[in-house]
Amino acid sequence: MTTIDAAAATELIPGLRYERPFWTGRTHVPFWGLVIPVTLKAVEGDRLVPRQARILREILAYPHDLRPAFERRLFDYYQQHVYDCIDFGFDDDGADLADTLAPRLDKPDDIWRLIDGPDLWIDWCCKSEHEAAVEFELDFTCTWDDEHGLGVRYRNWEIAYIGGYGG
Repeated sequence: MTTIDAAAATELIPGLRYERPFWTGRTHVPFWGLVIPVTLKAVEGDRLVPRQARILREILAYPHDLRPAFERRLFDYYQQHVYDCIDFGFDDDGADLADTLAPRLDKPDDIWRLIDGPDLWIDWCCKSEHEAAVEFELDFTCTWDDEHGLGVRYRNWEIAYIGGYGG
């Protein structure tokens, strides 16, 4: 496997630092419109693969806003797989926890009040057929799953997966 040192990534994200086994930093990500945490999973100690540097460059150059399509897809996912699908039990006063953790949402932009994040993750490995793809994950905390959170994997700027972290 061809690996590179982190110089290519540190040129793109000043202050990128190695915290075994990850390279972490914060940078403005145009497709999200915010400064967000970025994590690159290292291989062979503190090395990266060229694919990770290529994907990071493409992410930082991508001019389109992914949030509107994300909002619609996540709202649909929530309606199909979360709302009224999970038994959260009851609090000490007998109130249904679903009313707080997974309440009814009336419109797509309501989803934002249930999530926090994202963190951007770029892994070193992928399926061989996805080697040339721009593939990354956005991870969020969410009210309905504090253990697994919410992971949204993108492949070539389209959502390929919605579920728990790293799914």
